[in-house]
Amino acid sequence: MPIKENPFARNFIGNIDGFIVLYSGNMGASHDIDSMLGAALILRDNNDINFIFIGEGDKYKDIERFIHHHKLTNVALFTFQPENMIKYTLPLADISLVSLDQGMEDLMIPSKSFYYLAAGSALIAIANDESELSDLIDSSRCGALVPPGNPNILAETIENLTSNSRHLSIMKTNAREIAENRYSREICTSKFSKFLRQSKLLQDESKN
Repeated sequence: MPIKENPFARNFIGNIDGFIVLYSGNMGASHDIDSMLGAALILRDNNDINFIFIGEGDKYKDIERFIHHHKLTNVALFTFQPENMIKYTLPLADISLVSLDQGMEDLMIPSKSFYYLAAGSALIAIANDESELSDLIDSSRCGALVPPGNPNILAETIENLTSNSRHLSIMKTNAREIAENRYSREICTSKFSKFLRQSKLLQDESKN
């Protein structure tokens, strides 16, 4: 959904003509929220870039205090929104942020990554290299990887992407395409069903 067609866009950000960087989800102690806030502080004078945080958790109050202390006008903070608002909040983003805990690189991909992809948002993953998440980004060319605890690198990456709108647009298109072609419900269900049949855990009805 193009942001100018989003009926709730101005409820979340005033300047819909700029670029939106979104973090949506749990704001727990294990998420690298500090790097995100540090990047927002570094980019505070870039009027084309705005940050939106949507969620709750241990660090919600920290974000609130950080915004107030630094008098940031480029950061907006909201609590979790009703589920029926997801189709409006996620497409706000040009760039979405996802954080992967150290030690979890080979064990998981945060589920929000797939929601971001479905919304057609470029991904910036705050994670160590050699992870499933970094492999996903590299293979689909839908975003960038930034090491944890490096707000300067994160800010530089965001600024580089937003300064090349054509490159960013390609990443967003790639994100949506990989969501449709690899991670849609129909495709994943079909793959899972095939796996169960091959494992003899599901009867192949075509042979009856």
